[in-house]
Amino acid sequence: MILAGHVKSNFRSMREEDSLLPADTNNFIPYTRFPNHHGVYLQHDTKLEQKVRSGKKTSFGSAVEGFSKRIAEHRKGCKAASPTSNFYKLYPSKSTKRSRSRTKQGLFEDLEHVIAASYDPKGEAAQVVHLDWREGGVMILGAQDKRRVVSSMKQKPYTDIEKFQLLMSYLFELAYDLAIAPSVNVSQSPGFESFVMATA
Repeated sequence: MILAGHVKSNFRSMREEDSLLPADTNNFIPYTRFPNHHGVYLQHDTKLEQKVRSGKKTSFGSAVEGFSKRIAEHRKGCKAASPTSNFYKLYPSKSTKRSRSRTKQGLFEDLEHVIAASYDPKGEAAQVVHLDWREGGVMILGAQDKRRVVSSMKQKPYTDIEKFQLLMSYLFELAYDLAIAPSVNVSQSPGFESFVMATA
């Protein structure tokens, strides 16, 4: 996050409740540049000038669906008459009656969707995420960590590599989620349930 310029450069005058992420999106890539990539994206409220949500997109098997598919799902959710998540409730589409709600934080159309961290799921780099960083991977993974990931989600049709890709995406999602100002963050759960339940 620091190397990519995704955090503020000066923390000295910051308060505990402030966002660690910059008020602009200058150092972030629009998701439309890599619509089929996987990874983590941020939703930036252009009116508040704040990042308000981090999200993860992964898909597995032969049909690789990336960021564009997930953003389209969010657009549909924000247009729904009855919201199914806190995000959809707080960011209704301007085309809905809910757009007049006094409890909304903003409108879906005011959001800019940018990439926080992404990868090509079929690319060479994505095939070594099961390795410890000293072995050429990107995560810190001991032998026990590797066994836990492989033994997780037995009921899902994921390959071992796909499980590690999923874990990597979760970790990035959590890191960015923690950097968002709590007062505007509309995320409610980081989504580690699959790994937690498998290793409990």
